[in-house]
Amino acid sequence: MSFIQTNPAETQSPSPSPFVAFLQPAVNPESQALSANEFVAWPASSDDVSEVSFSFEPCKRALDIFLALLFLMATSPLFLILCVIIPLNSRGSPFYKQLRKGRKGIPFWIYKFRSMHRDTHRYQAKFSHFNEFDGMLFKVSYDPRVTPLGRWLRHYHIDELPQLWNVLYRFQKIAAG
Repeated sequence: MSFIQTNPAETQSPSPSPFVAFLQPAVNPESQALSANEFVAWPASSDDVSEVSFSFEPCKRALDIFLALLFLMATSPLFLILCVIIPLNSRGSPFYKQLRKGRKGIPFWIYKFRSMHRDTHRYQAKFSHFNEFDGMLFKVSYDPRVTPLGRWLRHYHIDELPQLWNVLYRFQKIAAG
């Protein structure tokens, strides 16, 4: 953690209240770069001029948990409906999972509502001439492997809702940073 180094006389305030503090961005002395996640609280009284470090990480984590739980509770009826409709629309599980690399290269499973027919990776070569990109990325504007319900799910990004579970398990974040 880095701290701002200033003259304590400059931090004095006419306010006698010890509960008022000034928050200033923390600066790394080596690079003189501002840290967006750390602030230094300077006391308003001249009696105590020691530095106190404050990190926003616990606040961001609390916001992630709160928002994920709120959205999961609000969309739980939709989850139940889609868990019934998706297998009726095309056979198979209502969820799609894929292994991805997260922070520091740690792999985790990403979950989505299934928007394609089962085993579509087997048919990718059949539609490769429609690919709009070169290399590993396979993207087709009107992909015939996507179900009609899947098109609707993707359009409104509803297929992404199961990723809220990954937010609760700390694999993903809602509050960026």
